[in-house]
Amino acid sequence: MFNKYFKIWWFQIIQTLISSGFIIILYVKFFQNSITLPQILLAEAIATICSTLYLIFARKINFRLNIILGFLSIAFGFSILFVFGISFPFFVIYSIFKLMSSALFFSVYNILFFRETKDKKELHRVTLYWAIGIVAGVLAPFVGSYILTKFGLNIFIIVAVLIVLFAIFLVKNVKQESITYSPKTILKEIKGLRILNLFDGAFHKIISFVIPIFALLYINTEFDFAKFLSLVSIVSLFFAFRLAKKSDKTRARMPYIWLLSLVSFCIMLGFYFTDGFVYFLIFVLVYKAVTVLFDPLRFNMILDHKKNTGESWIAREIYLSMGRAILFLILFVMLHFNLVKEVYLFFALLYLLFPFIVKNKKIYAKIS
Repeated sequence: MFNKYFKIWWFQIIQTLISSGFIIILYVKFFQNSITLPQILLAEAIATICSTLYLIFARKINFRLNIILGFLSIAFGFSILFVFGISFPFFVIYSIFKLMSSALFFSVYNILFFRETKDKKELHRVTLYWAIGIVAGVLAPFVGSYILTKFGLNIFIIVAVLIVLFAIFLVKNVKQESITYSPKTILKEIKGLRILNLFDGAFHKIISFVIPIFALLYINTEFDFAKFLSLVSIVSLFFAFRLAKKSDKTRARMPYIWLLSLVSFCIMLGFYFTDGFVYFLIFVLVYKAVTVLFDPLRFNMILDHKKNTGESWIAREIYLSMGRAILFLILFVMLHFNLVKEVYLFFALLYLLFPFIVKNKKIYAKIS
């Protein structure tokens, strides 16, 4: 039945449903069970380092197997919580399975999705990639929060695992392919873009993980958290497509990178001076609007430089993970010393530096 109509982006919808409707919603429970912000960031750092090392030394990516293992990994993570409950040691194990799932899945999915990119439509394709996740993530938090509050943690986990098993069933529609590489060659694969991908990995986690987790300093219930996540997900999708079409037509990336970096810098300064949830929410919505415009531009560098190969996407995933690991370790240290507000100044500094690094690397000097 599904073979005839199957599309590769179905996997992204399911992955988003799991991440936005189940994984992120669980952090309310973690907070309720006295898992602290520094502990969360430490667990993320450990898990990200593990997933990075796996990708570097795996040496072979099997498309079908990787997607299956990716979905199985998060199912195992959920099972850890189902069997052992929520405590910090098992939370760390869960986090490792969770991030291994993401690394295994996206190292293959990005290759398959961007194979269909047409010439000079790169940014439009990237924006579509982000849009699928945003649209799928609008309702997902409500689904997850309803199941968690109505039926409890165990049923919540069982439903999540059933969704994962359905995704694994669909993997039979993926062709049997594989890519073999060595750690040395894969780390050199995107030379010239490596530092920028470190930044990109950090920026992506700021909006997709750190800001939502910081929102839990103000939010106490699953349903309120779902409303927050859904509201953030629907902001500025229309403007993202407008930017993609204009930027693909003019081929002018740098003016947008300068502008959006500066605006992001100012928003982070705004966060630093914010007190109370209402002002926090306003800045989050503005930041999300800018991020929806900015994410595709940064993501697209690999396509702009004609590195749309399997090895390049794997290398990109490695450097994204490195950037995230560095980010989480720095944030863990800052929060350990109770430098909560100063975190936003650190983010502001990253955004201030980014366009200068792009310019210094001459990323777009030869892009016509």
